[in-house]
Amino acid sequence: MWLLILSIFLALPKQIKAAVPAPSLPTADTNIPHVGAFYMPGLPSDSLISAASWRGIENFDSSRKPLLGYFDVDNPEAMDWEIKWALENGINFFIFDWYRCSDVTTTMCTGDDSVLGQPITLDKLAYTNSLHKSFLRSSFKDQMKFAIMLTNHQPQTLTFSDKNDLRNHLLPFIINNYLKQPNYLKINNRPVIFFFGTYFDPATPPNLSRYDSEAIQIIRTSITASGLGNPYLLAEDRYFTARKNERAQFFKDTGYDLTFSYWPVVYSVNGKSVSGEKTISEDQALTGMKESYDWLKNNQVLPFIANANPMANGVNQPLWTLSPPKYEQLITYLKSSIIPNINSDLGKKVIITDAWNEYGEGHWIAPTHKYNFDYLKSIRKILTHQNNVPDYRLPAESNNGPYDSQYQNFLKKVKTPSQYQAEIYTFPHSQNYLIAGDTPTSHSQQFSFGGWFNPSVSQKDLFPLKKGTSFQFVLKQNGTGHCVLATDKTTWYSPNTAASLRFTFGQWNHLLCVYDGSKLTSYLNGNQVATSTAPVSGFTIDPYSDILIGKDFTGSIGKLYFSKKALSASEVKTLYQNTLITTPTSTPTKTPTLTPTKIPTAIPTLNPCSATIKRPLNCPCEIRIQCASLTCVSGKCVPTSIPTPTLPPSPCTQCPGKTSAKSKGDADCSGTTTLNDFSIWRSEFISSNLGILNKNNWRSDYNCDGKTNLIDASIWRVNFIKSL
Repeated sequence: MWLLILSIFLALPKQIKAAVPAPSLPTADTNIPHVGAFYMPGLPSDSLISAASWRGIENFDSSRKPLLGYFDVDNPEAMDWEIKWALENGINFFIFDWYRCSDVTTTMCTGDDSVLGQPITLDKLAYTNSLHKSFLRSSFKDQMKFAIMLTNHQPQTLTFSDKNDLRNHLLPFIINNYLKQPNYLKINNRPVIFFFGTYFDPATPPNLSRYDSEAIQIIRTSITASGLGNPYLLAEDRYFTARKNERAQFFKDTGYDLTFSYWPVVYSVNGKSVSGEKTISEDQALTGMKESYDWLKNNQVLPFIANANPMANGVNQPLWTLSPPKYEQLITYLKSSIIPNINSDLGKKVIITDAWNEYGEGHWIAPTHKYNFDYLKSIRKILTHQNNVPDYRLPAESNNGPYDSQYQNFLKKVKTPSQYQAEIYTFPHSQNYLIAGDTPTSHSQQFSFGGWFNPSVSQKDLFPLKKGTSFQFVLKQNGTGHCVLATDKTTWYSPNTAASLRFTFGQWNHLLCVYDGSKLTSYLNGNQVATSTAPVSGFTIDPYSDILIGKDFTGSIGKLYFSKKALSASEVKTLYQNTLITTPTSTPTKTPTLTPTKIPTAIPTLNPCSATIKRPLNCPCEIRIQCASLTCVSGKCVPTSIPTPTLPPSPCTQCPGKTSAKSKGDADCSGTTTLNDFSIWRSEFISSNLGILNKNNWRSDYNCDGKTNLIDASIWRVNFIKSL
């Protein structure tokens, strides 16, 4: 018997996973019983965008890594921990960004595959993993309230096509799946719904997803008729930080009940603008935030919900952070001097503590390696009676987790410098790719990048190396190509800023491009090929994106090189010689067909420069050929530079009747550069895989290069400062 018991014991798992410890709840402040935080939605777990969001944080500032790790956003147990930590520190509801569709996902808003105008199903919603797969399946969901924020960014993320779609599809889905949930946020027996991006210029023609007064009345009537009571409808408006209330008046006229702000920032301190500053001190930030709320308190077109934002540390300027003690001072000020003076019973009962998890955008309160639990402790100290025992253990300390299996699987694609500098990789199809890890490339006035490439003959352009809209190689079907690089002063594909390349299909080519602070120069097999004919200057950009190896490429890549140094011509030659890869003679060289004419298999002996013959660019220099890379000098063929390709401007969506609006950072075509334009850029920047996806209709593509990236953010910032 004892042997049987022993054998059973030894067969048991070494570790038995425990349930997440139940939260210990404090008593809320009776004056402000409802404390919330915005929750950025989980992106699709199987997409590059999802992985890139965690990778972007890791690349930009790894100290922002959540204490939960880079967790799977669709894991309910990971959400258990987030709810537990929020509840124990006084936060009792999350506000989830809600997207019906997005044109950068398979759930399209426009085109033939649009989901608008059709019944809504859970499998046809964009960006809802955190809500549907995690929060609503959490063990602690009954203890935590939630609300939704209908997010409406024209034209990529819409919520309805017309009033019939609003009435017959959107509202029934929201009512039945959210508002009727027992833990949906209701105050005074009225459901609370947040709206983001619903302002529009009344002078513009009607378009999809227009939240006008008729739409607001349909929403109010439908929800009331369902037996849920007259809803509180809240519109996002952060313009009080710029001392403007025109949008508040618009929202009042449209029929909203209150306003709220998402990520209020600081633009003036003591009556002086700080918009042109790169950073401001925490004392300045605290003063500026207090002054903004004082102004709003005294200029209430609509009552509002106060938001205690602790930081602004993304691509905005000025950058600032309130330390946890200063954050306590802001919450205390709002609690004592602002909230009691809001002209609404709802406004007096609610406070938002800003975003729970906007790690990339640069404002969050969730536990991270950078600030631990300090911001949550500040909230608990000011907004609860502190009569509970918070549990600040991490999952591993209670025999739980880890929850990052998807991220760990993604990391299998990441190669260290010691690997990618020495190894050779084969990409059988265009969706196989790797990542060059531990490779800083941003904020440098010098940069060299390249390696060995053996491309397969292709019917489309190949991109063996790319990093967002920071730099990339392009290998074209005809054996030419180019490298391009963007900086804070040189926009992506500005005319004549690319450096041309030539190469041979089916054999190894050493391609390197060098940026020296004034120009971009390309090299083939250790020899200079071309130099950009327009200046390229400034600091390299994009601290978020990974360097993708072999994405949209077929063939082999090896012995890559990246350096924040401008290699000299002799150093390029040495690098080529020291890393030489030869093509085996048994491997036939594949060359692309440029014309229907058959390429001769044997080349006749010709007097140099005395004849021409149609032949690919990879031809012997002894023979005069029809290619731009050779010319006749004193009876000999010598290499010349291939002219830098002049790329036509990418078509982009323009504002009707306002041809210069886009170049001034005006995404919503309102005629002025505003904070809403930045919000549109932020949404599209995230939706475009941090600037990687190329489209022609980004609203915030201010330089019309087919991308919405950090360059567009800089264009907005410059013009916004001018508009203040």
